[in-house]
Amino acid sequence: IIRLEDTLIIADGGNGTEIPKNTVYAIDDLVSKQFTAMKIDARLTKDKKYVSLADADISQFTEGKGDVSSYNYFDLLEYNIKSFRSSEYPVTELVSKTAKYAYSNNISPIIFLHDFNKKAIKGLIREIAEEDFSVYAYASDNIKELQYIRKLDNQVELIYQVDEITDEIIMSCKEINNLSICFSTEARD
Repeated sequence: IIRLEDTLIIADGGNGTEIPKNTVYAIDDLVSKQFTAMKIDARLTKDKKYVSLADADISQFTEGKGDVSSYNYFDLLEYNIKSFRSSEYPVTELVSKTAKYAYSNNISPIIFLHDFNKKAIKGLIREIAEEDFSVYAYASDNIKELQYIRKLDNQVELIYQVDEITDEIIMSCKEINNLSICFSTEARD
């Protein structure tokens, strides 16, 4: 039995069909719909910066082509949002800036790390710590990544996204404090 008061509805980056996910436009839309939390997809650039992009292929949301990992952060800023009514803000932003904008609008950021790089994770954790958010979390489908984050920050909430719940996953949850499981039936990249 799941009680409604124990359930948290988290926006997966925003609307996506009409408004590009993981952007300030998506956050503004989520605020108007009274969401209180959102998943921000963190993709690693060539120069090891985490940017907010729902898909690794930048052509999904921009006029560019290729994988985000083949671009430096500042190169990504050159691309406009594809087929969107306004381009006042960049479509690609550092995860820390997207999280800050979300938090300033009363949306708790849940940062989903798609790419594991120890140096980049340390930098991101440092940037997020400077913002002094009271409610945020890191999520991943990589348990080693979550274990590494736990070594760097013993208090932050961690979310382990899994496709099925196994004995091994249950044991992992017992070994890492503040670890929640998010069960997903969605195909993963």
